[in-house]
Amino acid sequence: MAALLSGEDARLAALRAQYRSATVGARQFTGVGFFTHFVLPGAVPLVTPLNFEIADVFLQLAGVAHGAMAILFIRESRLDCLEVVTLDDPWPEQIAVQSLYYSPPHSALGDQVRDLEALRQSWKRR
Repeated sequence: MAALLSGEDARLAALRAQYRSATVGARQFTGVGFFTHFVLPGAVPLVTPLNFEIADVFLQLAGVAHGAMAILFIRESRLDCLEVVTLDDPWPEQIAVQSLYYSPPHSALGDQVRDLEALRQSWKRR
């Protein structure tokens, strides 16, 4: 979540505030990943657009040849659901994150600055 919500942007700051007050409502495992559904209190800072996704975070997991990605769904201006899914492998029994990176380009988070402008542009395409 830290990687998904990282960056100097008012929407990301509002989503970080939402996340601090969120609880997990449900988690569903799919065989290739999971969905985590959030429950938020009524009074949280809202974001626009109403519905969008943050999908620029990728993970390299031990035992998963092609990696995984994280997608954060915002619905009705609020955090709704986190999906983490492998790109072409079954979900491992033991989760060991070897690295995280933003896309593009594929480089370790410690070596890369997030392309916030590309992220903002993806929200406009909604």
